[in-house]
Amino acid sequence: MLLTTILGLLLAAQAPQEPAAKTRYEYGSDFVSFVGRDEKGRVAFALDTNRGRDREKFQAEHFGVLYAEGTGWVALEGNGEFANPDAKLRELASSKHYRYDGTPTTGLKIVGATNSLELVVEPFTLHTHRERKGATFDTGSAAATLTWKGRKLVGRAIYEGCYLPDTNLIADPDMDYFGDGWHGLYALVDGVGDLRLHLAAGDVSKLVLPQQGFLVLDGEPRLAKKLDFVAEDWSQGGGFFRWPSRWRASWLDREKAAKLELALTEREVILTWVVGGFAVAIAKGELVIDGVKHEVWGLGQIIR
Repeated sequence: MLLTTILGLLLAAQAPQEPAAKTRYEYGSDFVSFVGRDEKGRVAFALDTNRGRDREKFQAEHFGVLYAEGTGWVALEGNGEFANPDAKLRELASSKHYRYDGTPTTGLKIVGATNSLELVVEPFTLHTHRERKGATFDTGSAAATLTWKGRKLVGRAIYEGCYLPDTNLIADPDMDYFGDGWHGLYALVDGVGDLRLHLAAGDVSKLVLPQQGFLVLDGEPRLAKKLDFVAEDWSQGGGFFRWPSRWRASWLDREKAAKLELALTEREVILTWVVGGFAVAIAKGELVIDGVKHEVWGLGQIIR
């Protein structure tokens, strides 16, 4: 949902649009992120697929990013809008660049032939579910394997699924949807576990909550209770806004204190405008639970 929505927000700011009745719209989004490793190092990949309905017209769009240790950010083909002739909304929509087989809850395969990649994900176990005025938001995780340019990387995938009944962020982007920003972490813990956290503002926070997250460690999923997620160490962003260079968080993990310290490195700015921007970064650092240290490495999303 997040990676591609921000592209539409910039376009909406450039040209005024006539107000439209909310009942004309629907919107669906599935975001899958992956972190894995092989003998050459770690790779992070994420693909966001959005679908929208504006009366009888249907839209779809992809946005993907890929980072490889030793190489950096890799340009991917297929980002942007594509035809949605089958009127997919609740279901995933395929394009010539990315083909989906299966579903998030039964097992999913993403084939990106033009980018020489294939992601195979076991059925996602859903860890959180939110509903508000007919809108839904789900998060989960699963074991996954990415094949990319002859490499086979074993790791974990994190999922976000969203449905909005009276909104279409493709056809009618909402400039206030993210308010003062979004900070999203999708990470691997000790090479085998999952950590997903978000810090949200604006209208999106009414559905997803201002702060929420989960940890999967030793095969056991648990929610981040009493989460305090903070962005800090800010630097100028090329306009009237700033980028964070670090994240820190604390919460209760099975009634034990959990503390997270992350550096945001390799920041890749996707878009900027006068008062904001959208970027991805590699988040790496340490999680300490009841004195036990865990390595954390993954993908960060930043909207300002």
